[in-house]
Amino acid sequence: MGYQPPPGYQPPPGYQPPRGYQPPPGYQPPPGYQPPPGYQPPPGYQPPPGYGMPPGYMQPVPTGPMLASFGRRVGALIIDALVIGIVALVVGAIANVPGVAQTTTLTSSNTGTTYMLTNSGWSSLLVAVVSGLYCIGGWLVWSGTPAQRLLGIHVYRFTGPQALAFQAAALRWVLLFGIGSVIGALAVVSPSLQGILGLGQLAWLVVLIVTTSQSPTKQGIHDRYAGSLVVRN
Repeated sequence: MGYQPPPGYQPPPGYQPPRGYQPPPGYQPPPGYQPPPGYQPPPGYQPPPGYGMPPGYMQPVPTGPMLASFGRRVGALIIDALVIGIVALVVGAIANVPGVAQTTTLTSSNTGTTYMLTNSGWSSLLVAVVSGLYCIGGWLVWSGTPAQRLLGIHVYRFTGPQALAFQAAALRWVLLFGIGSVIGALAVVSPSLQGILGLGQLAWLVVLIVTTSQSPTKQGIHDRYAGSLVVRN
């Protein structure tokens, strides 16, 4: 039988039990006992079965993960966009996609060929395919794209540090990249609307920026619907 304090015993004002102290099994505080103001039980403490918390007791609020800063996320996005653009350019040149322009330069010593993605619907479709494989694969396998992992960022489920499910990762990509790519791809049907479609892509980018910056948890519209949270290591 563990030690029991005598009936009616009250610890002196301001008393704090030693760090890591656990009351003996079966211990019940005397009737009417109130812990001193500001007292917090040690980490991992579990009250004995049947013990009722005193009125007004507030359970300590667990500290959440450190959210990735907006600047860090933008930096990762820029790096990812450069990688996606280079990969799309190489694939487009090999596959001879109409959205990839080829320029040949003749000089006295040699002949050079340069490639570039033009602002057309075909290049938007190409970027959409590459970015989909790149982003969705990164979020599923590493909980972040290569650029995000390079900058110490994880894309987790909002409920805990777990990689996104495929449906959530696909939905996050659709809202982050897919909608802009679809808007740009409409130029395949109506090339004369490239200017207006470019404004549409810019407007959607503004929506992503505003919803992310105004959210207390830095969840833009793409994170809210996908149930994702972007955090630092």
